[in-house]
Amino acid sequence: MAKRSASEWNSSIISESEEPDTIRLVLLQNMKLIITGSYTGKTYIFDGAGSIQDVDKLDAEEFLKRRSPKECCPGSVGGNRPYFEISEV
Repeated sequence: MAKRSASEWNSSIISESEEPDTIRLVLLQNMKLIITGSYTGKTYIFDGAGSIQDVDKLDAEEFLKRRSPKECCPGSVGGNRPYFEISEV
């Protein structure tokens, strides 16, 4: 049986096509938001606009669909805006 080189061992253990299990999301709304993922049951805390958390991919799908309520009052700004977007950082 021939010995394997270190690079052969590493390539058999780690596949380059593996994707991370999380997605980094940024909160777009100016609020503190504590939200629990319905898929994993994990609790995520976002502390104001611009805060970033790594979120399980399955929970992230749900979070990215969330939108702010329609305008409730005359003069209020921007109903139906997304709460989150995928962070580039």
